[in-house]
Amino acid sequence: MKDFHKFGLARLKAKPKSLLIFAFVLLFIPVVFSIQINTDSELNKGETLVVKLSGNFYKPILENNVYFYRNTYTAVPLEFELLKIEGEYYISASILGKTPGNYSLVIKNSEYSVVGGQTSSEDILINFTILDNFAEFSANPGIQILENSRDPIYLEIQNLKDNQIIVSVDKNPYTGQDEQAGFFESLFGSNKDKSTGNQFVFNANEKKQIKLEFENLTETGLRTIQLSSGNFTQNVFVYVLSAEEKLEIEKIYFEQKFFNISLATNSETERILYLKNSGVKDFENVTLIIPDSLKEYISISPYFFEFFESNETQKIILNISSKSNLETISGAIKAKTSDNAFAYVEISLEIIEGFVPENGVVNQSELPEITKMCEELNGSFCGKSQKCSGEQVTAQNGICCLAKCDEKKKSSAGKIIGWGIIIILVALYAWFYLSKYKKTKSKVDLLEVAEGKKVAKK
Repeated sequence: MKDFHKFGLARLKAKPKSLLIFAFVLLFIPVVFSIQINTDSELNKGETLVVKLSGNFYKPILENNVYFYRNTYTAVPLEFELLKIEGEYYISASILGKTPGNYSLVIKNSEYSVVGGQTSSEDILINFTILDNFAEFSANPGIQILENSRDPIYLEIQNLKDNQIIVSVDKNPYTGQDEQAGFFESLFGSNKDKSTGNQFVFNANEKKQIKLEFENLTETGLRTIQLSSGNFTQNVFVYVLSAEEKLEIEKIYFEQKFFNISLATNSETERILYLKNSGVKDFENVTLIIPDSLKEYISISPYFFEFFESNETQKIILNISSKSNLETISGAIKAKTSDNAFAYVEISLEIIEGFVPENGVVNQSELPEITKMCEELNGSFCGKSQKCSGEQVTAQNGICCLAKCDEKKKSSAGKIIGWGIIIILVALYAWFYLSKYKKTKSKVDLLEVAEGKKVAKK
């Protein structure tokens, strides 16, 4: 054994460069070929679980391949969201209502690289523990994508305490390299939002939606928002796709950014959306697109309109119907113009057996703030052939024009195309007729006919 040990030492001394290279490779391979998993292993009751997975995936992670278990074997239902951002996967799950204990997040039917450049399809297992202590509040979603930095961020927060709390919001928390500060803190650099923080008051067990906005944000990428109350802090994450300021010349938006709709099983209801063009540009061919998740439950009228002029507001009716299943469905309805201007409205549909709205009315938070009649605003209603030359607002009795109603200028593009088609058809007909007529004439030679008659007489 001693001889073998000495022999090994001799070889080590003989090839120091080779060993250094080998050691470097050993250190480098796990970074390139293994799955990196970042999450908090312990969570308070009601806190939101956020998991980040980095690595080389040959088969994508799909929602129907994500499972949650308690004590390894007992499957538990958890509402979660799966997002892929710049090649990395993020899973956000609400653990509100789950009993303390040991849990596992399992990802199945995926294929990825492992140490040594090999490929693996083994299940990815992520363990976490829910503690006995309640968090101060819950916040959802834990991560979301923002189309533009000027768009608002919506979070649903619930006070989990029996007393009033104040939730402070910091959109630019310290992001140092302190290892104890959490795995996301090192992801954010000098991309600063210069806006100040916000504070929101929540009564005991109150749940409500809050609206946040970035200000003066000029860079894209992953952003952190820190929520805190007392000694409890929870981070939520926002990926900003575009930080360019929206030109006022092309600005369309829904007056309501979020609909949280509850209805009974096997029932129908209706909601009204208002799409506004507040820019100076006129749009054509606006299409309303329903996501696949909501197509069975929602129909839109109108789902298409040809003209959408500056300062115009379009009323859109959502007809909603439910089936016998108890479920929660969500998605974003998109309005898109022919030149790719667009707007979104988030819809969350909850189907509850025997549901009856309080006092027979819908949740007022779903409706835009409408306080006056058009007459009280000294406005008027424009006809279908008219457009408002100035500002339009949503009044209690309809879309109200606060300026003059002018006759709409109809686009001449359709007429030009129509006349062009008619001219082409006439030209084709004339060519066909003349060519046919010439061929018919060329077959008759009067001299030959006359000579033929003379020969016949002889």
